[in-house]
Amino acid sequence: LFIDEKLKKGTRGLTEQDIERVLDQSIVLFKFLVDKDVFERYYKQHLAKRLLNHRSVSDDAEKNMISKLKTECGCQFTCKLEGMFKDMNVSNTVNEKFREVTKDMPPLTVDLNVRVLTTGCWPITGCKTICKLPKEAEMAFDRFKTFYLKDHSGRQLNLQPHLGNRISMLSFIRRKTTL
Repeated sequence: LFIDEKLKKGTRGLTEQDIERVLDQSIVLFKFLVDKDVFERYYKQHLAKRLLNHRSVSDDAEKNMISKLKTECGCQFTCKLEGMFKDMNVSNTVNEKFREVTKDMPPLTVDLNVRVLTTGCWPITGCKTICKLPKEAEMAFDRFKTFYLKDHSGRQLNLQPHLGNRISMLSFIRRKTTL
C-alpha cells in the first residue's frame, strides 16, 4: 500500500528523485520478505487499478519499479506485470485505429475507450452481477467488437463493466455539472 500511494497521481511534493529513492528503499525492504508471492499479488492488484483508472504518477516510475523487481527476482516474477503494460499500449493503438476507421460512420453518442486485456496477466475476475448497459453504450461496444474481431478472429471479447468508469454531464437551468 505504501508503494501504491507513492506511485499514484496526485502525490504532492515528490520529485522524480524522491520517487526513485522511495522505490530503492522499498526494494531493500522487499529483499527481506519471506512471502514474495503475497507481495506480488497485492502489487499486481494495485498496479492494475492504477493503470485502468489512469492514476499512475508516470509510466517511467512504474516501469522502473518493475525493473527493480525483475533484477531482484527474475523475469518469471515480472512477466505478468510487463504484460499489463503491453496490454495498455496495445489498447491505446487499437483505440486510435478504431477512431480512424469509424470517423466516417455515424458518430457514437458516447466517447468509447476500450481496454483489451490479456486474461492471464490481469488480477481480475468476471463480474458476478448482471449489469445492463445503456443502449448507446451497448451500441458503441458492439461497433468496437465488430471492428476488433475483424482483425483478431478467434479471440473473445468479454465486457467487464465493473472495471470501467463513466463521466456524466448534466445541464441544469443555469450551469453544467460533471459527475
